[in-house]
Amino acid sequence: MVDIARLGPQEWHVYRDLRLAALEDSPSAFGSRLDAERDRDEAEWRARLERRTQFVARTDGRPVGTVGCIVRPGDAIELVSMWVAPSARGAGVGGRLVEAVASEARGRGVATIVAWISEGNERAERLYERHGFVRTGTTQPIDDDDVSRGREFEMRRDDPPA
Repeated sequence: MVDIARLGPQEWHVYRDLRLAALEDSPSAFGSRLDAERDRDEAEWRARLERRTQFVARTDGRPVGTVGCIVRPGDAIELVSMWVAPSARGAGVGGRLVEAVASEARGRGVATIVAWISEGNERAERLYERHGFVRTGTTQPIDDDDVSRGREFEMRRDDPPA
């Protein structure tokens, strides 16, 4: 069974440990680097959790995944920092995390969720597509040091009829 909960600033160490594990496991999937994240102090981790909604997935009480969401200008939420531990992949954890972000968007009355997926991450693309995301055609570099591209995906809820 997968339990999903929101992380508060007091659980900064859980977020930090998941983020570092994600960057170690999938360094090209994120817009930051492991060495830079390792240098952050407790105050920085807490501040991140105060600025965003960050969820943790746990199985048997053990953190196995995370996803965040940030309110964007206009009527959109950006799904960020999605990661599932290799040991928990294929067990529905990613889907539950996407559903947590969708629920957050509904609760805020936000109609659009945007996600960036690094080029070549077909597994993530399939996950998001199963949940109603479509490619927008927009791309951008993952970060200044990485020439690979990110692809924008978007899910719209309650679109008015054309």
